[in-house]
This record gives sequence, C-alpha cells and structure tokens, in this order.
Amino acid sequence: MRDTRLDAVYSSDLLRALQTARMIVRHRGYEIHEDQRLREWDLGVLVGLCRTQAEHDQPYAARIRRDYLVDKPIPGGESIRQRYKRVIEAVEEIAAHHQGERILVVSHGGPLGDCYRRALGKDIRERMRIDLRNATVNQVLIDGNDWSLVFWAWTDHLTDIGSRPNWGGYR
Repeated sequence: MRDTRLDAVYSSDLLRALQTARMIVRHRGYEIHEDQRLREWDLGVLVGLCRTQAEHDQPYAARIRRDYLVDKPIPGGESIRQRYKRVIEAVEEIAAHHQGERILVVSHGGPLGDCYRRALGKDIRERMRIDLRNATVNQVLIDGNDWSLVFWAWTDHLTDIGSRPNWGGYR
C-alpha cells in the first residue's frame, strides 16, 4: 500500500492490529487513530480457552458461539449483535467524518465480517462463509447510508514479499 494515497488511518487499539497499522504506514508519517470500537468480539469468559476447554469449562458460553446465538451475550463479554452494532457505528462515524476521502481501517476478523455483511446487506442472523485471512486488503465504498463491496480478500501485495500462499481471493 506504499503507493496508495490515504487521508486518515484508524486501527483497533489491540496490539496486533496496531502493529499492522504501524507497519503499513511506517515510512509515511500518518497519525494512527486508535478506536476501541474496532476491537474483536469480546468473548468474555471464553478468552484464552481453546474450543475443547471452552466446551468443558464454559458450556453455556461455548454454545452461544458454536450455535451462532446472535442476541445472547457471552458472560463477561458481548453478543454478536452488540459487536456488529459497535463496529458498524464506528465505521459509519469514521466515514461521515471523512466524506469523499480514502481511509485505512485496520481491525480483526469479526469486525471485518461485520463490514462485509453490511456491504452486502445481509442480516446479522444469517450465517455466512466469509473469506477472512490475515493481511488481506478489503475495500468497501461508503456513501452516506449506502455501502458496497469494491473488492475483498485481495492478496496480490503478498506476492512481492514471497508470502502469498495459494489463497485465491477475489475482486
């Protein structure tokens, strides 16, 4: 993205996203606006547990995640719908503040999936298979209340550094 003009850069305040944002803009002098609302799904009591351990130690919370119960908050965390609302409100606010500008947003799988779903007009209750891979580039056009997908899961930039597995990706 070194040749891509950006007008602003936003990132989740969680370390991995911030490190990614810093790497992208490291020689370009952009300020990175940290935003907690771009964080991953708060899994509450499931944080740090592998699936087997979660099923054993926290069966109710594990069931919420496994069965995609969008309106049930995970104890100590949030529901899928709460995450969706938080993320979409954040991105809409960022877009409204930067109308007509090109904004880089660095986040996580759940929030990216939320943006994908919003751009395609899919209901939060509909389970979807979404191509979410680390280091892919996704472009969403936001014009007021209209969202559209320009491209998703683009990986061509990884070829130049010898790190592009056979992922495919599509535009």
